[in-house]
Amino acid sequence: MTVQIHHEDLVGSMLNRLKLGVLNELGLEEGLIDLIDTWKLRHPKMNLQYQVNLKGLPKTNEIISVTTHRIIQECLTNISRHAKAKHVEIQIQYIKKNAASKIIDIHVRDDGVGLFKSHRDGFGLSGMRERIHEVNGSIKIMSEVNQGVSLHIQLPLKRIQK
Repeated sequence: MTVQIHHEDLVGSMLNRLKLGVLNELGLEEGLIDLIDTWKLRHPKMNLQYQVNLKGLPKTNEIISVTTHRIIQECLTNISRHAKAKHVEIQIQYIKKNAASKIIDIHVRDDGVGLFKSHRDGFGLSGMRERIHEVNGSIKIMSEVNQGVSLHIQLPLKRIQK
């Protein structure tokens, strides 16, 4: 059996490993800021406001960091591909409710076309739901046609049971 590796796949996987290296090197907060700033440069017509505050975040396991990074990446991809939005707002913060309850709280809002009632999740949203489910997180999606989309995602920082 011959396996052909496409150049794009190879470059894509190398870039992903590089990004994860950057994530480990910079830490989650800096990695997210870098991701969002890079996206802003590529979409200069989009007015993107963001706030990332992960001060006090305990050293999280890699799964939570990667999940958080991928979720933001997927949100930005969906917005640029589908939303036709002019304004985007992202808030990511670490919330310590008590010793047992610590979460990464993510809000992403856009003023784009929204989701239609007949909307079926594409690979992006279903992949995002899967990632969130894997870490026992929650996702709420609110949308009205022509009123944009608002996502509220919470990722708990407790040990993940395998």
